[in-house]
Amino acid sequence: IPIGKDFEYDFWADPGKPWLTDGKLMKEAGVNTVRIYRTGKHPKLTKRGINDLYRKFGIRTFVGHYLGFWDWPPANYASGNFQKKMTQEVLSMVREYKSEPGIIGWILGNENNYSFDQNVRGWSSDEIDKLNDPKKMWEARARIYYRFVNELAKEVKKIDPSRPVVLGIGEIKSLHIAAQETPDIDVLGLIAYRGATFGNLFRQVKQTYDKPVLMTEFGADRFNAYTREEDQVSQARFI
Repeated sequence: IPIGKDFEYDFWADPGKPWLTDGKLMKEAGVNTVRIYRTGKHPKLTKRGINDLYRKFGIRTFVGHYLGFWDWPPANYASGNFQKKMTQEVLSMVREYKSEPGIIGWILGNENNYSFDQNVRGWSSDEIDKLNDPKKMWEARARIYYRFVNELAKEVKKIDPSRPVVLGIGEIKSLHIAAQETPDIDVLGLIAYRGATFGNLFRQVKQTYDKPVLMTEFGADRFNAYTREEDQVSQARFI
C-alpha cells in the first residue's frame, strides 16, 4: 500500500502489480500461503493477483470476509437484516472466486469475537438487554455470533464443498462456546499475540476446540509492557 493511503486502498488494481515484487520475496523466504482479509473492488483484478501469486510463485491464498466488523453503522450480529446482508456478501464472494485454483480456503471473520469478549464495537438486542446480567449477556452474544458463522459455513460448503471453512477469532475467551455452536467449521483461525512463545495456547485449544489450527496473526512487538519502554534486545532475539 503506497505511502499516504490506508486500508481502503485497492492494491489489486495498482498498475504496478505490487504482489509480483512481494511474491518473489515471499517465495525466497519460503512462504507458500497468504491470507487476504477481503477481496478487491474489481473481481477480475483480484483474480489476476491471486493467480499471479499461484502460477508464478506457487503461493496459495486464503480468502476472507471480515463480516462487517469495522463497517459503519457498526455490525449487529443479533439483527436478522444484518445477518442477511453479510450472508449475501459472503456467498456472492464464494460464487465469484470458487473456480480460482490458487484459493486454498475461506476465512469467516477476524477478531469479531472481541465485540463481546473485549467489548470492542459492542452490539445488542432487546432480548439480550432484558437479561440484565453481564455474564448472561456475554454468553448470549457469543452464541448468537458463533451460530451465525456456523450457518454461514454450511451455506459456503453447499457452493464449494472442496475447500475448508475457517473460523477467524482473536484469543480464546469464548472458545468453549464456539466449540458448542460451530460443528460445521473445519479449521480454527486464531490471532494470539502472546510474546516470544505461545505458552499453553495449543494445549488450551486442544482441550477446548480440538480442530486444526491456523495461526492468522501472532508475534510480539518491541514494547515491553513491564518496563513501559521499547525492548530492542528481546525483539531481536524473537526475530
